[in-house]
Amino acid sequence: MNIIKHIKPLLLSGFLIFFAFLYYNVSAQSSYYYFSLAEIAINNGDYAKADSLLQEAQKLDPNSKEILTERLNALYYLGKNKEIIKLCKKAVKKNPDNPVLYLALSGSYLKLNNTKKAKKYLNRAEKYTGNDVNLIYKIAIQFAKLNEKEKFISLLKKILEIKPDFINANAWLGDYYFNQKEYKKAIEYLEHLLNNEKIILATHSSFIRQLILSYYYTQNYKQIIELSKSLSLENLGSTIIRILFVSSFKIQDYQATVHYGNIILQKSERLEQEFKDETNEILGIAEFNLQDFQKAFDCFSKIQNENILLRNLKIISTISHLINNGDLLNRLMVSYSKEGNDTLLSVLQTITAYFYAKNDSLKLANKILEKINLAELPTEFHDDYILNLLSYIYLKAKDDVNTATELLNKRKDKTTPTFLWIGNFYKNEKQYEKAVFYLNQAVNEDSTNIAPYFSLAAIYNTVNNVKNEITVLEKAIQCFPENPELLNWLGYTLVDNDIRLNYALTLLQKAVSLDSTNAYIWDSVAWAYYKLGNYEKALKSMKLVLEKDVQDTVVRYHLGNIYFKLGQIESAKNNWNSAIEINNNDEAKIKSEEMLKKFTGEDNEGKKED
Repeated sequence: MNIIKHIKPLLLSGFLIFFAFLYYNVSAQSSYYYFSLAEIAINNGDYAKADSLLQEAQKLDPNSKEILTERLNALYYLGKNKEIIKLCKKAVKKNPDNPVLYLALSGSYLKLNNTKKAKKYLNRAEKYTGNDVNLIYKIAIQFAKLNEKEKFISLLKKILEIKPDFINANAWLGDYYFNQKEYKKAIEYLEHLLNNEKIILATHSSFIRQLILSYYYTQNYKQIIELSKSLSLENLGSTIIRILFVSSFKIQDYQATVHYGNIILQKSERLEQEFKDETNEILGIAEFNLQDFQKAFDCFSKIQNENILLRNLKIISTISHLINNGDLLNRLMVSYSKEGNDTLLSVLQTITAYFYAKNDSLKLANKILEKINLAELPTEFHDDYILNLLSYIYLKAKDDVNTATELLNKRKDKTTPTFLWIGNFYKNEKQYEKAVFYLNQAVNEDSTNIAPYFSLAAIYNTVNNVKNEITVLEKAIQCFPENPELLNWLGYTLVDNDIRLNYALTLLQKAVSLDSTNAYIWDSVAWAYYKLGNYEKALKSMKLVLEKDVQDTVVRYHLGNIYFKLGQIESAKNNWNSAIEINNNDEAKIKSEEMLKKFTGEDNEGKKED
């Protein structure tokens, strides 16, 4: 019994061995068997074994294109170019229209440095490609290796005619035109790659860099900023960050400019000083446009190159006045005093002296002014901007009208005549007596210029000299009877002071006929009707004011009074409260507060008085 136990397994195992042997003999007669083993060998990198197996497969199936192709691959990796040539030439006799064979022949001859035959067989491969874009692409790459650039480019374009979104063709063409510095063409092809999400996510890819640079070189700054929204800043190199910085500045996105500029300067220890200076210049201009004048001043202060400061002189001058800091102007003046450029130094001295005069540091202004020899100033110094500044300094620091007049008469642009310029200077300095004298001189010199009339009337309004204000305005209207602003000014002044109300209404009606879209003139008309006791017409005249929702203390005060007279107390209170909240005219605000207390017993918060 024990012997039988051991015999059964032995017989069974013998049967299995026999069956396996039988299976091997049957399978060995199939080309597919060798082909499958060869594929395994290729995957394992054993190309010699793969070639041996594929030879066996070819013996069993000599007409198989798959076996032939796989064997060519194995020989390619083995570097057996002569065998590839021999094999392909034999196969071509049977398959003369097979482009893969010609492509393999071309590649092998190229490896053997026989470019003539490589080109010959590559041209034949192209002849039989048809519309197989993958095969055309391989042929195109082979032409590139043969330095046949025109052929390479034409085949890539052919691929895109068949399949416009073929990634590799677009990438190669984009790269080619980018390197040829034909950036508009590069953009055309590189933009096709934007449809591929995987490529977009790979923000480090050369294509993204090429596309951004192509946009930059063609000044397509908006496209750069738009593209940047889909990229991660962490993966962008310093060059691209710099381009984003400049591009945002070019499209006047100053917030973004500051953002990218600060990223650049965070790595400032790696930057050359020239690069730092240029970055701070752009940042300074951006901060200036964002009206953060102290930050703008700080940016310019970090610049070491005085020539950069010089080209931003007007901005620096403006900032210096706004934050009352003349350090940068002094620095430039001192720096260029050593250069020997008298014209430039005189400009800097003038601008700095103007700064001190404007800030009432008259001793410092005079000290600098003494260094400027007007008699020796060259012709190119006679710039209107500088002449205006010098005139201001001489009037403010020295009260020297004669020198100021001489300088002002040298200006090319005399749109503001000399007497008017001096009159307005004294007006702004609140030296009204002198201002009136020179403004009257301006009127006498040219009565057809409306500007001195306005300046004179404004002075008399400021000093509350209603009589002279009306006189000047009436004189002006004689010269400018169709000017709606003058008509409104005189009409309103008469109404507000209860003088010749019917005549005033006539003036205002004429004004509104000349400028019917001006809500402030309609307000004057309404105020005239109010003073004349015609409250219904007064409210009708306020139609445009209400439509435009004019936010003005005087206008809202008027509306409150009109509503009050019509018995619309809530509307009156609302408008008086609005007048107080808007608060752009002290007198009208006080009057609104008085009306609230007098007629409603409330203050502007709606609380009853005790």
